[in-house]
Amino acid sequence: MLYVKILYTVGAVRNYLIVKKSKSTNKNINSIIMSPAFYKNAPFYKSIRYVSTPSKKHTVTLRALKLLKTAVRASILILSTPYGLVTHSQAIKLKTGGIIICVLS
Repeated sequence: MLYVKILYTVGAVRNYLIVKKSKSTNKNINSIIMSPAFYKNAPFYKSIRYVSTPSKKHTVTLRALKLLKTAVRASILILSTPYGLVTHSQAIKLKTGGIIICVLS
């Protein structure tokens, strides 16, 4: 849910809908339906690449994040920090590093 909200605030997702199904089973199953944001009939971002997995976490410090800022240019890094899920520019403002979740390019 937090991941969908950060994609919405960044602009990668135009809108989303959360469908809750719990009538037929005892389990709460949530489905998320997302529609991508478009600019001139093309998706706003070409790809979303997941970087960290449960078995391999890629962490970045504040110093390395400042260096990556010039390298990623138009791409957006989504990080898991002590402040929650934030973009790389927000992490620099908060003066913190974190675990790289994905890259929007």
